[in-house]
Formats: sequence, structure tokens, C-alpha cells
Amino acid sequence: MADNPFRASGRVVGDDFFGRTETIRAVVHHLRGKSNVAICAPARTGKSSLLTVLFRNYRRAEPDALTWFVDLANLNALPELIAEFFYAMRLPETNYTLREFARHLKTWDHRLVIFLDNAERFAAPPFNEEAFFALLASHMPTQHISLCATTTLPPETLFTNRIGLPLHSYFVSCDLPPFSPAECTQFIQQKLQWTGVVFGEEDIFDLIETSGGQPAELQRLAAELYRKRTGNRPAETGPKKSIALRQPTRRRRLL
Repeated sequence: MADNPFRASGRVVGDDFFGRTETIRAVVHHLRGKSNVAICAPARTGKSSLLTVLFRNYRRAEPDALTWFVDLANLNALPELIAEFFYAMRLPETNYTLREFARHLKTWDHRLVIFLDNAERFAAPPFNEEAFFALLASHMPTQHISLCATTTLPPETLFTNRIGLPLHSYFVSCDLPPFSPAECTQFIQQKLQWTGVVFGEEDIFDLIETSGGQPAELQRLAAELYRKRTGNRPAETGPKKSIALRQPTRRRRLL
């Protein structure tokens, strides 16, 4: 019997990634146009998987751009986030302060796209720093840096600053809807192909109804049903941060 084709957790990338063609096309269009994009959706809609796929493939759309991936869930302080920008900009190590960041931004003239996962963390300390937002907003007219962020909250509730234009005014919001029933059915049938396992119409209907079409929940429920039908144990999946994103090796890590 084939291994369980459904993932119960973690990012879904590569050949396992399904759908979102129109969303990918829209996000790439906005980024190539030097805009910032906020991918807004509730939890378990596949935002992290989508962002990872966008990051891994964006060089095809803009070959001369530098790209960098940051998961705010793995950071604990604003200097760590500033350090990520320094790594992305290939700057020498220094004090990761707003003053140093501002100094380097004044002379920054290369194209950079940063992919930010779990950006809803900007709504609370330690990342809801108005001075940081104002600094980024002041640089946005140069169109040298674009941000592509996933968030459960709309950008106007995250990127707020009272000095200058608010950072959220530079963002285009992109909603990430659940899979349609047709997409859910296609996804399930595609995954079951060559496994010798068949989900009946009632099975698929229950999966769609229970999951609400949310990709991560649909995967989890389908994986559970597959195990019940075959007796297979859950496939091992690592945490999100275990996925290799092929970024340049850092010279040292922050303590």
C-alpha cells in the first residue's frame, strides 16, 4: 500500500503543492510592479505554504532581485528582525539598530523582495515599533524594497505609523479564499491517484463540509481518513522552520 499522500501538518511545497494559480499570478504581478503585498486569510488556509512556493520561485519572475524569507514566529526581538534585513541586503555585520538600518537605507539602491511569514506578529510587542514602520514607509517611494507578507489581520491594523504616510498605505491586500468544492474534489482525487484507495462521494462531501475548504484542515482530515482505510501510521513531518529555503549562510547567529 502506498504511503499516505496527505500531509497532516507543516508547509506543503514542491509537487505536493496544489492550486492557488490565480493568487500566485496576482501576487507576482504586484511584486514585479514594485508593490507590497499582504496575503490575508485565517489560520490553516495554506498561507505559509503559498509564501514558501512564492519565495522559492520568484527569481524566475525578477532574476536580478535579491530575495529573503523571514518567519516572524521564529524571532523574539526587533533587533533580530533588523538583522534579517541586513542579511537580506548582504550588509556587513554591525549593530542591529534602527539608526544603523536608517543609515544603510539612505544609500540602498538594489532591488530586494522580502517574504514575511506570520506578519500578524507586527500587531503586538516586540514588533509593533512605529519608528520601524515609519522608516520602511519613508523608503517605499524608491521602490527598491518590496514586502510580501502573510497575515491573519489586515495590513491597516498592523503597519501603523503617525509620522509620514502609514506603511500600510503601500500594501495591496490579497485575500486567500478556501478551496471551492470542485478544487477540493480535484485535490483529493489527484492525491489518491495510484494509491489504490478510493474515497466515495459521501467521504469527499464530508471532508469538504468539515474542513470548510481550508487546505490545511482538508489535508489533515483526508490524512486521518486515509490512515483509517489503510492502517498506515502518520507520515513524519517536521516543523515549518525545518524546510530548507536555500538562503545564503549567515556568518553567525544572534544570541
